[in-house]
Amino acid sequence: MMTTESLSYTELNERLKRVNSALRAIMNGEVDAVVRDGQVSLIRYTPPGELDSTDYYHQLFNSLDDMLFILNPTGLILHVNAQVKIRIGYEDHELKRMKMMELHPKDTQASVFKCICNVRENHPIIHEYPMISKDGLLQVVETRLTYGKWQQQDAVYAASRDILQHKQAESELKQTIESIEQSREKLVKSNAAKDRLFSIISHDLRNVFHPLLLSTNLLIKSSDKMEKESIQKFAQQIQVTANYAYKLMEDLLFWAKVQWGVIDLRPQRINISETSSQILSLFKTQALQKEILLKASLKSDCFALADVDMFQTILRNLISNAVKFTPIGGSIVVCVESLDQVVQIKVTDSGCGMDLPLQHKLFQIDQKVQRSGTSGEKGSGLGLILCKELVEKNKGSIGVDSHLGKGSTFWFTLPKYKS
Repeated sequence: MMTTESLSYTELNERLKRVNSALRAIMNGEVDAVVRDGQVSLIRYTPPGELDSTDYYHQLFNSLDDMLFILNPTGLILHVNAQVKIRIGYEDHELKRMKMMELHPKDTQASVFKCICNVRENHPIIHEYPMISKDGLLQVVETRLTYGKWQQQDAVYAASRDILQHKQAESELKQTIESIEQSREKLVKSNAAKDRLFSIISHDLRNVFHPLLLSTNLLIKSSDKMEKESIQKFAQQIQVTANYAYKLMEDLLFWAKVQWGVIDLRPQRINISETSSQILSLFKTQALQKEILLKASLKSDCFALADVDMFQTILRNLISNAVKFTPIGGSIVVCVESLDQVVQIKVTDSGCGMDLPLQHKLFQIDQKVQRSGTSGEKGSGLGLILCKELVEKNKGSIGVDSHLGKGSTFWFTLPKYKS
């Protein structure tokens, strides 16, 4: 036997239409068939003169699987079928002293009453308001209200069906769609990451070693003919290129480990000001070469809960970028602030800055951002992507405020350590 629980929404709706058509036919004495479980079943037709019309009507009315109510235009219950007792526990005589609105929660009764009052011929109304059973349990039902006649008076037919399983299926479908969408986004991101990785390996890394090999070959072949100053200049170029290659390889390996989940997060209490001061001191020589002034605005009582190695990697990358894009004679300031729930670290430079379109491309694995520094330093853009990954792993956020020609401020937050 098919039940409402096994029917689809479309099938249930179609069945409900047939139910209402059958009811009209019943009232007009025209029926020689009955809709049961969504199917039309033939019954023996007996001429009116040979039949007790009351018994005939009850046989049809009570054979339907939906709860059926016949109401007056103000919602007073005049008659119900057998399913009402089965599903919500009320006897027929109990309901005849009640209005349909009383079967619904108080906060929906006005809306149910409005629906009943607005029913017109050929204009059915469907609503979904919970119904309360006699034992106080809420049932998720859909009710279709149609205009009709009862004992030669205007009436409203209400056919109510349980749609709990439909709602559950709808919710499960929504969750499945969301899950698929999340998986799709992860897959797109993963593919973009893979493409970006191959691009860096095949292009950026390859381009690093090409001039390096040329310079070393030239030194090997011509060093005996070159002056000491020329040899020193070549050696400096080789050192700069080798340092960039090493930094790029380091970022690639670290980023790959993060992607593969090889690196474990070990949050601990970090003295942000003290650690920031130590990292800043690593760039003194590099800053001195470009005559950049390094400054710090650090509060001594700023403690964060984060992985110390990841924090150091983030700050090193941001200061390195600031040095790269700050001109000779410029300045860089590292500032640490304690906010409500987080510690905020800012790296501000007096460099070339960026326009908005370029800012929107930062931190995105599928966007290629390559710019040369103020002294021709190269960069792959991978460092900022790595920073974003590490900050988010530590439950923080990262961003940039920049104006073209006026410098940039890169900032990130970490959860505040609470003793």
